[in-house]
Amino acid sequence: MRGNLLMLGGLVAAFSPTASGAIVEFTFTGYVSYVDFSGGLFAGHVFENVAVGDSFEFRFRFESTTPDGDPDSLVGSYGPLEYAGITVESAVYEFAMPLGQIEIVNDPGFLDAFRVQLSEGPAAGGDIFDTVMNLENLTDTAFANDSLPTDLDFGAFDVAYSEMSLQIGDESDLDRFEAELTGFRAVTLPTPNAILLAGLALPLAAWLRRAENKKR
Repeated sequence: MRGNLLMLGGLVAAFSPTASGAIVEFTFTGYVSYVDFSGGLFAGHVFENVAVGDSFEFRFRFESTTPDGDPDSLVGSYGPLEYAGITVESAVYEFAMPLGQIEIVNDPGFLDAFRVQLSEGPAAGGDIFDTVMNLENLTDTAFANDSLPTDLDFGAFDVAYSEMSLQIGDESDLDRFEAELTGFRAVTLPTPNAILLAGLALPLAAWLRRAENKKR
């Protein structure tokens, strides 16, 4: 019986989500606050009909144990993301992964900031689709350090917006829209290993019980 328990314990350890970190999903919601499509670059794009006042959602996932790629003690840089997608009303854009960076700024006496940056392209026609999300706490009270957070106190930030742009060449050829962010939620998702373990644990436990009963 002890050997069977060790077998089951070994399986649990091997597939434990803490072995590779948890997958965390952040979702920011709000509304479109500014649109400038004067260059016509969004024609034919999924967001070509975006208008001021449209509902907005920016959702992305990352692994909680992603290492800091910036040696600066005031700035943390974490990436790439596991998933990122933007929804405006019923229009959905999903980025090709792996892509993107999370930047944490903890500058004592100045500000704390949480930023997400994604740049995808060039697509057909040479367009580059950029997304920058920026949260700023102007009193340096949002973060204790530059570690990657798995939750946020959204109300602690004085500035919260996201900007999406299409550009060809330099920034003089750029169309963009912005969203004011008004809501946030964080969810820890089951990792693939955890899902696999859940599917295996009960059948394996039942098999071990049957095997033990046969020995009696």
